[in-house]
Amino acid sequence: MLYLLIKAAISGLIIAIASEVARRSPALGALVIALPLAYVGARRWLEGFAYKADLDPALFAVAAGLALATALAAVSVQTWRAATADPVHALRSE
Repeated sequence: MLYLLIKAAISGLIIAIASEVARRSPALGALVIALPLAYVGARRWLEGFAYKADLDPALFAVAAGLALATALAAVSVQTWRAATADPVHALRSE
């Protein structure tokens, strides 16, 4: 009984933390949710093979870093273009 109570409290805490992170930063929230799911899915998929391969958490960290860097670069380029654009050209085309 105590085990179920502790399990429910911990899972509720994890869900609350993930939802708060997702609300504040959608990209980071998506990574918080997607990385454990990808790890479990990849581990289950690799169990079916005769040759056993280990999954290194560093691989997932590198993938997350590249995804965040790509998102940051895309947003930064668009922000820079909007900040340095001449507003007269935008008004003339409307």
